[in-house]
Parts: sequence; C-alpha cells; structure tokens
Amino acid sequence: MLLAASLVALPGAVATVALLAMMEHIDEQTMRWLSVFTKAVSLFLIYLLFRYICGIAHEAMQESRKRFGKVLLIFVSVFLLCGGKNLYRLMGIHGEGRYLYFLQLVFWVWRCFLFCGHRGGIQ
Repeated sequence: MLLAASLVALPGAVATVALLAMMEHIDEQTMRWLSVFTKAVSLFLIYLLFRYICGIAHEAMQESRKRFGKVLLIFVSVFLLCGGKNLYRLMGIHGEGRYLYFLQLVFWVWRCFLFCGHRGGIQ
C-alpha cells in the first residue's frame, strides 16, 4: 500500500522538483503563463468540488428534507470551522476563533457519521 501511494505521488513530486530547478532559468513571460495555468487548475478543482457537493445535496434532497438538513448542517459547519479564519480575514473581522486542522476535521466527521446513523452514512 505504501508502494502504491508512493507511485501515485512520485510524478507530482518529480514535476515539482523539476519546476523548482528550472525557476531561475524561466523568463518573466513564462512565469506569467505558469501563474495563469496554476490558477486555471485551481479553478477546475474548485469546480469539481462544487459539482460534487451539489450532487450530494441534490441526492439528499431527493431522499428527504431531514437528510438534506443534516447534510447542509455538515457542509456549513465544515466550511465555517475550516475556512472561517480566512473568511473572517477577508471580511475584515479580527479576533480569535476556534478553527479545525485536518486531523481534527477527520475526527469531527467520524463523530458526525456516528451521530447520523450506525451504518456509517447520513440517514
């Protein structure tokens, strides 16, 4: 399993090292195109995530309003707990809040699954 994970990550790691090694030899125009490309890839990934979230929400709405409410509560909670710090900073609100890190989020999601049903899914 470790070998499979390493083989999946290897191409990205090699490409990152190659790009970093070539950075000092890249002219300004190429750097701009590289910046545009990375922003386009980021937007594409955000689009895929948005479509996934909409699909889950639509499926929950088709099943029942109660399940949709639970799904919506989980979506909003995860967004505010993980991205709340950046959201507050963008809105100009200063202060200390409670935010989650990745491992805390995994634990929180596990507890939500236990809360929502014994079969590991949102019922």
